[in-house]
Amino acid sequence: MADKDELIHKAEEITKDYNNTPEVREVVAGLLKNYEKTAHRLDRITKISDRQQREVLDVNEKLNQAYEELKQSQDRLVQAEKMASLGQLVAGVAHEINTPVGIAVSAASQLQYLTKTIAINIANKTAKKDDLFQYMHNAEESSELILANLQRTSELVRSFKMVSADQTSHEKRRFNVKEYVESVIMSLKPKLKPTSIKVEIKCPTDIVIYGFPGALAQVLTNFVINALMHAYDDDAAGTILIDIHRDDTFVVINFTDDGKGIAPENMAKIYDPFFTTNRARGGTGLGLHIIYNTVSQTLKGTIECQSTQGKGTTFIVRIPCDKDEEEKKEGSGGVTPPMKGVTDPLTP
Repeated sequence: MADKDELIHKAEEITKDYNNTPEVREVVAGLLKNYEKTAHRLDRITKISDRQQREVLDVNEKLNQAYEELKQSQDRLVQAEKMASLGQLVAGVAHEINTPVGIAVSAASQLQYLTKTIAINIANKTAKKDDLFQYMHNAEESSELILANLQRTSELVRSFKMVSADQTSHEKRRFNVKEYVESVIMSLKPKLKPTSIKVEIKCPTDIVIYGFPGALAQVLTNFVINALMHAYDDDAAGTILIDIHRDDTFVVINFTDDGKGIAPENMAKIYDPFFTTNRARGGTGLGLHIIYNTVSQTLKGTIECQSTQGKGTTFIVRIPCDKDEEEKKEGSGGVTPPMKGVTDPLTP
């Protein structure tokens, strides 16, 4: 700053020193005038730049805030979609349980009536041998009916209880993959029952992994619901195949439907939040988005989609095996710790 002021002072002295030629004084005076104009413009530009920089910072702050709010809203919507899916499962299971329980109650009521009748006849000494045989026959039929329907209810409740508990607790534990996948599909039976879609499971019985069963249940549930909503028309028949195998590194799940397939132009967008081709039937566009996030973030795996329009779709999910847990298992002599969260379905 001192050098600049000194130069300006010398230039002013040159313009006032009449020992210098008029041409020199005029040139220096012109340079001083241009310098003053340039300095003034530079000062204005600096002030404008500072103001614009502040405005840019304010806009960036507002954009970051809006982005965070949007991200939180999206997270809330995803969570709401998960809970809505679980809520639909609850409603479906409740409806499905109603039928066998109703049959069991009716059979028990009939058995009670027959028992009271034969007891009265025995007490009055009016019971005949044929009456006793008929009662035994009816009692056996009623007992079988009651047992069969209560077993059916028990299986459904057991599957739903295990799957719903895993989806809400997000605990990591050891579980048998085939048995667990069968439980998930059993809990989805109310969704599948009104359709002509069959689900087949191909999986070795000895695949046991240490992981997040609730996350796997969420993935399979969303796969099935997504297929029912998008792959098939309301009156269409078809087959969904869940083919599972294990190699040294991954458990590989191939989820294949023989439905309508995905249009090539939509393949790059299927995991985008809120993208759906079937909003008219209630699609939110969050199903595959939830699957992608669950596989990549919770299960630490990968997901790949292969589809041919008109011939169906296959999703390939690869879940890494927990090597540390496998080593612990081998070090403990192959003893499998108890499975948490799996209790008798009728135990509160």
